[in-house]
Amino acid sequence: IHVSKEEGDGVGYDIRAWDKDEKELHIEVKASKGRYSDGFEITRNEIEASKNKDYPYIIYRVYNLDIENRNCSIEIYQGETFKLEATKFIVYKK
Repeated sequence: IHVSKEEGDGVGYDIRAWDKDEKELHIEVKASKGRYSDGFEITRNEIEASKNKDYPYIIYRVYNLDIENRNCSIEIYQGETFKLEATKFIVYKK
C-alpha cells in the first residue's frame, strides 16, 4: 500500500507491505538521481516511525535513478544503526 498517497505524507514511511509470513513492514524510500552517497535526509516523522518496534522499518536507498531508461541502483537498510547529524533548523520569533 502506498501509504504516503493513501493516508498522507505524515505517517513516517512510504509503503506498508507484508512479508511471506504476513508480518507487516514499513518501508521508506529515499531516491536521488545522483550517485550513491552515504548521507541522505530524513524527517522527524520518519525517525519516530523507525523507532516503532512493532513493525520492521526498512529504508530503500534508490540512487543513480534514470527515469527515462527505467534504471537505478538500490541499497536496502534494515536494522541498521545510523549517526544523525542536524543540518537544518527552523527559527521562530520568541
